[in-house]
Amino acid sequence: MSDKDNFLTYLEWRGDLSFDKSPFNCVDALIFSQLIYLNFDNLLEQPFSSQISLYSLNRNFINAGNYSERCMMGAMINDGIPGLMDQCANSQRFGKVQVCGYVSILDRSAEIQFAAATFILPDKKHTRVIAYRGTDDSFLGWKEDFNLSYMDVIPSQKQALIYYKKARKALKGRFILAGHSKGGSDAIYSALNCTPSERNKITSIYNFDGPGFKQEVIDSKTFSLIKNRIFSFYPQFSIVGMIFKHDRRFEIIHSNGKSFMQHDPFSWAVTGNKFVNDIDFTDDSKFFAKSFNEWVTRLNSDEKKKFVDNLFDLCWASGKEKIADFEKEKISSTAKIFSAFSKLPSEDKKALKENMMVFFKVFMENMPLFSIFNPKNLKLRS
Repeated sequence: MSDKDNFLTYLEWRGDLSFDKSPFNCVDALIFSQLIYLNFDNLLEQPFSSQISLYSLNRNFINAGNYSERCMMGAMINDGIPGLMDQCANSQRFGKVQVCGYVSILDRSAEIQFAAATFILPDKKHTRVIAYRGTDDSFLGWKEDFNLSYMDVIPSQKQALIYYKKARKALKGRFILAGHSKGGSDAIYSALNCTPSERNKITSIYNFDGPGFKQEVIDSKTFSLIKNRIFSFYPQFSIVGMIFKHDRRFEIIHSNGKSFMQHDPFSWAVTGNKFVNDIDFTDDSKFFAKSFNEWVTRLNSDEKKKFVDNLFDLCWASGKEKIADFEKEKISSTAKIFSAFSKLPSEDKKALKENMMVFFKVFMENMPLFSIFNPKNLKLRS
């Protein structure tokens, strides 16, 4: 394999091996973390007792009347995921995986974008893998991410914990939690906040370029109890994953994507059943991480909330709910945003401008500094 191979190549190489012959690994976890981005509404029932094979689910997905619409992943999610599921479903390794417990919530009034499903492996242990969906293409999903700047807990994290508790009660056994982007943060949050007996049933947690937590969470006793079970992975140009604080043990993955597009796992290099590692983050990634996190600390909670609310009210003023829809009518949508901005109360306009000036000021102050992460302190997973 070369550093241009990704998990699709892995499927070609490992797809004929069962989970008993080749045990579950980090690449498998990433694949499930991508499959949960698909719209399974009306194709999967919520009860954990109602299970369907991935092969059958894929057939139902393909035969759905709105198949083309379901394949539209949006501007921020790779449109190769439907093909990924088809390749998984027709492989010996994944085809017999049972899927259940699908939940999807998109509620603007509650400011929550959440989805999860449980995948039961056809191995001797019937391993349960809960995959949490990351941020989708909706403005709502991105607003919930921004809410992390001033909220201790966001709604999707609460739902992730509720979901794990329900799955644990219904299915028993041991669990693996996984998620990409916000889904990775949801997975860690669930493990941190369940009961000790529930936590003991979690064998591992996979976090793929997910945002971090406050330093006090990382320093907590509870975090110390699960940190050896957390496997975190970030591309060398990480933006989402470098927000807030993380444990110092993680892998940096070589990505063939450019800039922010390295957040897309389709660009992550795979060799065998592992990722291809890089030794350090790019200077641009370090610069953004230091600047963003410092900007967050300079604003108080009320300022951050006001800024986020105003920012996304302007996004919704475009008349669009999704980034992809905005992109299709960029000129008219942008015009609506400027019109909405002109109608804001003067104090809101002032607050938006001032907060953006703080943001740019912090960026300018940090531009020469590229030492936030020291490779000597980095401990790669073996």
